[in-house]
Amino acid sequence: MILKEFDRISICINENLINGECNEDNKMMEYTDHMLYIYDNNKVNGKRSVRLDRFFDKSIMYPPIKTKRDKPSVFYFSPFHFYERCFGYVLIQYTDRAVVYNKSYNKWMRYMDTSFESLRRQLNYKIMNDNVTKLYEKNSELSDDMIKTQEQLILSFAEITESKSGQTGKHVKRVSEYSKVLGEALGLSKDETEILRMASMMHDIGKLNIPSEILEKPGKLTAEKFDVIKTHVTEGEKLLHNSPGKVMSQAKTIALEHHEKWNGKGYLGKKGGNIDFASRIVAVADVYDALVSKRSYKEAMDEKRAYDIIVGDSGEHFDPYVVEAFVKNYDKIIEVLRKHPD
Repeated sequence: MILKEFDRISICINENLINGECNEDNKMMEYTDHMLYIYDNNKVNGKRSVRLDRFFDKSIMYPPIKTKRDKPSVFYFSPFHFYERCFGYVLIQYTDRAVVYNKSYNKWMRYMDTSFESLRRQLNYKIMNDNVTKLYEKNSELSDDMIKTQEQLILSFAEITESKSGQTGKHVKRVSEYSKVLGEALGLSKDETEILRMASMMHDIGKLNIPSEILEKPGKLTAEKFDVIKTHVTEGEKLLHNSPGKVMSQAKTIALEHHEKWNGKGYLGKKGGNIDFASRIVAVADVYDALVSKRSYKEAMDEKRAYDIIVGDSGEHFDPYVVEAFVKNYDKIIEVLRKHPD
C-alpha cells in the first residue's frame, strides 16, 4: 500500500478548483472558505466513499476530526500544491501510534500535485467565465458546465486509480469512448449514452484499495493474490455506495459488475440478462482495451487478434448483442484507439 497500516485517509480539495476561479492569477497558498470532502477511506468501520457534493467550511478543517473516540489519534495533513497554488490536502489518521512516511507516499503526493494542476488547467479553460452560483443550483438537471466539471473530477480521480495500477489515464478515456460508441449503436438515448460514458471512467475505482505491490507485480499472479485483485469490484461499489446522482449511481453498478460474464463465470457469478446492461457494454470496452494495451505483466496484443478474441467470446464472456454492435462499429473503435494512444 502507499501508506501502511493507516486507520483513515481522506482527501479534501479547494472549492475554487472546481468552480473555475483557480486561474493563472490566483496563486494563493491557502484554503478556500468552502472545501469539498471528495474521498474517505475509514478502515476502522470499513466505510469508503467518493463524493462530489460534500462541502464544508474551512474553519472545520476536517469534518470527522471532532468525532468522539476512545483512543487518541494522530492526524497528518499534507497539502496538495503546485508552486504557489494550493489545491487542498490529504489527511491520514493513525490511532494510538504514529507512522513515518515512506518514499512511495512522497511519490504519490507528487503525482497528486501534478494531477490537480492538470485538472485546474482543464477546468479553467472550460469554465473560466462561469458564475460560481451554478454549483449550488438545485435544479434536478445539471447544467452543461456542471456536467463538464463533474466529468473532469471523475476523469482525474480515475487517472489516479490507473496510475496506481501502472496504467495510464488514456485507458480510462478510451474505455469511456468505446462505451459511448457501443451505447449509441445499441439504441441508448443521448442522455443515457452520456451517463454511460462518464460512469464508465470509474470502472476500476476499487483498485484504490488494492495493495500496490499486487497491482504492479510483473508476471502472473498467484491464485491468492488474484483473489485480492478480484475484490476491486466490491471495493469500488463500497467507495461509490453513497454517492448521489445518476452518473455516480451508474458508476457504482459498473464498478461492481464489469467483470461479470454472460455464461455466469465472472467474479460474482451473475449471468446473462441479470448483469446490468451498461456493465455488459463496459465489459467489452474494458477487455478490448486491456488486450491491445501494454501492461507491467504483458505486451500489447495485435489488434486483429484482440478483435478475434472479443468475437470468439460472444455468448460466453460477452453479451452477443454488444459484440454485434462492436463488430458493426469496429471502425469507430479503431478511430478512438488511434485518437487516444498511450
